[in-house]
Order: sequence, then C-alpha cells, then structure tokens
Amino acid sequence: MPFSAPPSDISLPDPYLRKALAYWQRKRGERRMPRRVDIDPVEIPDLLPYVRLADVVAPGQYRYRVVGTEVEQLHGGLKFYGRFVHEALPPPIANGVIPVYDACVRERRPVFLENTFLASDRERVARHSRVLFLPLSEDDETVSMVLVIQMFVVMESRATRPFDPWATRFVEIQRRVL
Repeated sequence: MPFSAPPSDISLPDPYLRKALAYWQRKRGERRMPRRVDIDPVEIPDLLPYVRLADVVAPGQYRYRVVGTEVEQLHGGLKFYGRFVHEALPPPIANGVIPVYDACVRERRPVFLENTFLASDRERVARHSRVLFLPLSEDDETVSMVLVIQMFVVMESRATRPFDPWATRFVEIQRRVL
C-alpha cells in the first residue's frame, strides 16, 4: 500500500533543506522511504558538502558512513567518519542529537531540528544550525540509514572564528516530525 502523506516543505526556512526534502520525496516515490541505492550523489552535488549519512546500528546507536567537508569544517574539524554519534560529538551535543535520530527512526519520517551552539561564555550564539534528518529503508519498514543535511547560519561576526564544539553548549530551538 503506498504511503500517501508526503511531508510538507513549506515551513522549512532554508532552501537547501527544502531541496533535500523534495529530492527525498521524489526518490521515495510510492514508498514510505527511499532506499540507500536510490540516493545518487551525482544528482545532489550542491548538498554533498552538508551531508552526513549514518548507519542505524541499534536504538540510540548511529555510525557515520559519509560526512561532507563543510560539516566537518563547520564543526571545528571534528572527524566523524566511521565513528558513532556519541564518540564523534561532545557529550552535551550528542545527548541532544541522538534523540532526533531516534525520532526519525521511530516515526520513519523526516525530522527538522533547529538549534544553537552557545559560545564558551554561554551568552553569545556561536552558531545557529538547521538540520534535516531523512530516513532510508531497504524494506520500506525498518530505517537502516539516516541521511542528514545540516546548514549553519552565522549569527554574529565573532562566530567566524574557529568553532570549538567542545567549548559550546547545545540548545534545541525546535524539533518537528514532518
């Protein structure tokens, strides 16, 4: 039976995220979710620098398989490839992000997250992030991978200094299942 309730991209505030959601929708066709093989990097070259692809290993356990260059750079050079979310990210950030992966897997629907990273002084926003989590499934029932597109918004001129994720505090602004 086809899945008939496509998520809406009307309220996504970023054109890259709207493009990613529209691509995911096209690739899933009549299925609930596209398969990994349906995602062709050649078709989304402008999104690749902002992509993460994570294997679903178990509940709360997500291992990065692909990570875009901009994602690593904008996370202060963190190395993601081959690592679990809780290994690659500082604990306060991982503790905020893992439940979003869990929601995407549980709901089998895209999830939008908007958050800030407060600088070490805890008063200044160092980064403002908008993220789209897109489920992928080989059998159209169980989520096997999550395709993540993350866009950063620089909030102030001082935020262009090197970003130290270990010295920031993660603050969720909103999370929505689409």
